[in-house]
Amino acid sequence: MRLFLILMILGVVIPAGALEERHPDSGKPHSEEADTHEEEDEAGISSDVGAGKAVTAADPKRGIQLSGKAVQVLQLKTKPVTSGSLVLPHEAIVASREETGVYRLRDGWFRLIHGQVSGTGKTVRFQPEHSTDFHAGDAVVIEGSGLLRVADIAAFEGGGGHHH
Repeated sequence: MRLFLILMILGVVIPAGALEERHPDSGKPHSEEADTHEEEDEAGISSDVGAGKAVTAADPKRGIQLSGKAVQVLQLKTKPVTSGSLVLPHEAIVASREETGVYRLRDGWFRLIHGQVSGTGKTVRFQPEHSTDFHAGDAVVIEGSGLLRVADIAAFEGGGGHHH
């Protein structure tokens, strides 16, 4: 439910009930009261993660998996990786005071990969911190990275250290 609220605040148009959690027994939406008692497991993964939710799985090493509906709602677009240093649209870069990176898609898992950005303008060059961060078959998120970051943070309850 928290991801749904964050997306609504950010102005993402979501069909009514698209990301709503359902009670496993009745199939009816969870009440707001139930959402106020959220818990984290021992790895810091939010209770907002699981089957029937926008983020279907979270792993500190692999990243997050999204439902097909969440991928559509977030309007994620990817580009295949062809080399260690990537030329990407500026919108692909996720930047904050503490980190700069891009989201890699590997085997259905989205993971923030840290690195350095050079250049200005519509396209920039991204150099990952580690040469092993990208393999053949990987892709980079080139549209929707900002909202994917919101989902990632919500999945790990803002722990920040889950895959740096």
